[in-house]
Amino acid sequence: MFRVFWLTGTNPYINLSIEECLFRALDFTATPRTLLVWQNKPSIHIGRFQNPWLEANLDHVAPPEANPPTSHTEPSSSNLNLFAHPTDEVLLVRRSSGGGTVFQDWGNFCLTFLAPTLEKQWNYGIVRNALAKKFHVPLDTFDVTQRTDLLANGKKISGSAFRISGRRAYHHCTLLVDSDLNRLREMLRVKSPVGELECTAASRSVRKSVTNISEVVGRRGLSWRSVAESVIEMYREACEADGLKGADVEYINEKYIQQLQQQPRFQAHLEKIQSDQWIWGNTPTFSHMLCSTFDWGTLQLQMCVQKGILTGPDLQLDIPGMAGEDHLQLQTLLEQKLEGCWYHPKTLSAAALQANGGGLPGETRGIVGDISAKLGKCYALDHPQIPTCHMGKESAANWQF
Repeated sequence: MFRVFWLTGTNPYINLSIEECLFRALDFTATPRTLLVWQNKPSIHIGRFQNPWLEANLDHVAPPEANPPTSHTEPSSSNLNLFAHPTDEVLLVRRSSGGGTVFQDWGNFCLTFLAPTLEKQWNYGIVRNALAKKFHVPLDTFDVTQRTDLLANGKKISGSAFRISGRRAYHHCTLLVDSDLNRLREMLRVKSPVGELECTAASRSVRKSVTNISEVVGRRGLSWRSVAESVIEMYREACEADGLKGADVEYINEKYIQQLQQQPRFQAHLEKIQSDQWIWGNTPTFSHMLCSTFDWGTLQLQMCVQKGILTGPDLQLDIPGMAGEDHLQLQTLLEQKLEGCWYHPKTLSAAALQANGGGLPGETRGIVGDISAKLGKCYALDHPQIPTCHMGKESAANWQF
């Protein structure tokens, strides 16, 4: 048989936790094909092995907590409003799958195809046929690339990410129906680090031109729900043609989710993927060299970032006229304050400013303030310095999965 689930909530952490639970709990022998349909509130989604600083404009998301928990601390659970009215809040989400970075809003939606093995071409064949049938356009309007992107007249309308575990697999993708493409580009406009950034393992997104289905078919304001219903109809036809039987669409609503939250496995996964340890702490190791000149002298700061946390900061200050003892005290105190804090301009800036409460001479307060301000602006849009970033393999996706 086959099953179709429609997730009615829009919290991405909840939706991805539901996807994970179905991936783990479904009987793929009795139910070899399952489809999930869902939409997320505005949010930036990065792949499991990506560095968010190289993928998105993080000015639009909240920074991590100032003090990282120890390895023995349980992740805290946010007070999630599962069905809140849409706001301008943008969440940062790290998926369990690989792939590239995506910005999701109220004009696109997600599909997850679950099966014992990956059926990439079959899955996108469902989408292509559904779109061609609904909008009465030739099937070759839509094309699937070798990277498993779905194009419409040569521009990307969908990208994919995958996950395989034994005899379980899923292929999830987005569909741009009527998204705000200007906002999408702003959210994914990467800020350049001031100085040099060196990375070794993070996968990178591959940028491509995107478009909306509404632009392709000439129907502005096109409802994503109507497109989703067409995909479900085509999915049902294809499964039945293969001899599978299915029931009506199963809606996972607020009541169902409240029941899920009583299950330890679901709750544990939900807490994990919304935690700073998962979102920021899974960033592959990288380093950032920051150099700057001030009226009072120069600064050179080597930052090694492991699991999203600054470790062993090496600060070199050159301050002509400052006594050697005061100079060493200032440098040591700043390193102590920066050690172990999350790598983020806001947390770095706040940590450095704490040095002013460390018994330093009054004349150094201005210096500490300058250093704090520089750390708070260690990323800048269109900064003239181009970072040297030695990356690992590139991911197969870009603005959309």
